[in-house]
Amino acid sequence: MAEANKERMALTPEVIDAVRRFDALIRKLQDYGLPPRDSKGWLTAFMAKKQQRADQYAEEQRVWAEIDASVTPMLMAAYKAAGPEGRQEIRDLLKENPIFAWGFGWLYRGAPPPKDKPREVSELQHGLLISAMKDGHRDYRDEIVSLDEFFKTAQRSGLDAEQLLREAADLASDAPRGDRPSYREALLSRADRLARAR
Repeated sequence: MAEANKERMALTPEVIDAVRRFDALIRKLQDYGLPPRDSKGWLTAFMAKKQQRADQYAEEQRVWAEIDASVTPMLMAAYKAAGPEGRQEIRDLLKENPIFAWGFGWLYRGAPPPKDKPREVSELQHGLLISAMKDGHRDYRDEIVSLDEFFKTAQRSGLDAEQLLREAADLASDAPRGDRPSYREALLSRADRLARAR
């Protein structure tokens, strides 16, 4: 019974509150108080709020860095330690807080490394883990580009992309995403393609 309760609560109330609080804060920072974009006064208002936009954008970047320094490691640890129900709890929390879900984890994915600087296996594992937590990408085209980039980076770094994809698939959801296959299926399909190409 205790094990079942542990499985049901993958996250502490403090982490759940932090995700919701940061989602609301980022949403507020992304709102510049502009009229609708297709309205007559939009451009004038946009130009008049140049400094406000710059200040809010700078603060937003600071908040994202704070998120990745504090909340992201806790989410990643909880996701890895949880069973299927706990992982679904985390995915549901992210779906309920789409602004937070869109932006968190950028520091863990990082920018593409220079051609002469290979990536560590843990960096690619972190990127795939965050993608699994987000249940892939909302746009299937972004997902294709992301997985293509992952493969190129893994190949350049001399890492086993197929194995990394299969490890990530074990932590991904097997629920279909509308008319798209599950993220687990998308990862395994990529891994199978790599296996056939060997």
